[in-house]
Amino acid sequence: MNPAESRSTLPLRHRPWALLIALGVWLAAESGYGQGQWQGMEEAEAAAASSARPLHYWITNTNTGGKGSESEPVHDHLWDVFFWNREIGWACGFGGVFQTRDGGWHWIRKKPRGGWYHLQMTGPREIWLLEGVHGQPQAWLWHSTDDGRSWSEVLPGKLRSASDLVCRGNLRAVLCGDFTSFWSLDRGETWKPLPFTGVIRAAVPGDVRPEAGFIAYVLCAGGPQQPRAPQVFKSTDSGRSWKELVLFQGLPWPRTIFFSTSLEGWIGLEDGVLLATKDGGESWRRLPFPERRAIQALWFDSLGRGYAAVENSQLGRLGTAVFATSDGGQTWRGLLDGAKNVNAFFSLGPDSVWGVGSVPGYVGNDLVVFFER
Repeated sequence: MNPAESRSTLPLRHRPWALLIALGVWLAAESGYGQGQWQGMEEAEAAAASSARPLHYWITNTNTGGKGSESEPVHDHLWDVFFWNREIGWACGFGGVFQTRDGGWHWIRKKPRGGWYHLQMTGPREIWLLEGVHGQPQAWLWHSTDDGRSWSEVLPGKLRSASDLVCRGNLRAVLCGDFTSFWSLDRGETWKPLPFTGVIRAAVPGDVRPEAGFIAYVLCAGGPQQPRAPQVFKSTDSGRSWKELVLFQGLPWPRTIFFSTSLEGWIGLEDGVLLATKDGGESWRRLPFPERRAIQALWFDSLGRGYAAVENSQLGRLGTAVFATSDGGQTWRGLLDGAKNVNAFFSLGPDSVWGVGSVPGYVGNDLVVFFER
């Protein structure tokens, strides 16, 4: 059997590389604002020992059977995923909000079907959940401190879109596209509006300590003067002030942004356009990419190993869903093919990454993928 197509039912705690990942989890927790997504310089030493190992993946879903029933319908289309540790994680999408306690192999539904677009965890029992209504100016931010048993609304009546949600250290950020986005530096006690609109994604790398003022990047889908032109704003003082970075002219609609460190980052756009910087956005270069489809999710480590997911949801036009690179995006190879569409990546360590999305079809299902070396 091709290793890249192998499947496993062993819980993650029984995997032989668990000790290495546990080390990565501890380092990520020490990096403050790197909590959650594995972003920061600390990962390089742990990752170097396994940089040459082959890639594998395992596929499952939140109902683990792939079949719906009258009592438990198919869970379609996951949008986001977050893990607090190697066991406890949450995922959300149109099919509901789900929790796992075994690393993602089995899931229980915590909320019914709805417009659940983004979630973050700030503790093993603390969850932030962003809800929206597609095509309508309505959104809600929910907060639970008791493992999802009860929820309180945050910023009631103020949110109009559900573009992205970021929680790092004391930071809480709700990004609302064409409407006002909000930024908090005290764990959501007080909020201030961001001074620009069109914000669709944010990246907060974890290699700058909070006491120095963390670095943040936000990706915007244009402003009033250029409604479709991508823009990137950078803050070096925890979001108190912002500077616009200069991009190329004539770029297509932006989709996603990811920074592995405060200096090295990537932007994925429509038409297979991929931009990269190594100097904190002062200069950009366009990287070769094997597809013309929209790049909708990115993940990299500080050694340049990464994944790119492209839009792969149209029946009759399905191809490669995820590409892998080992040199920062200079070269790519197809990794995950066929009826699969990945919307988001998440990692707690350098050698294992979760992806979530959907399985396109006349009766679709959601998708959970484990990528590892």
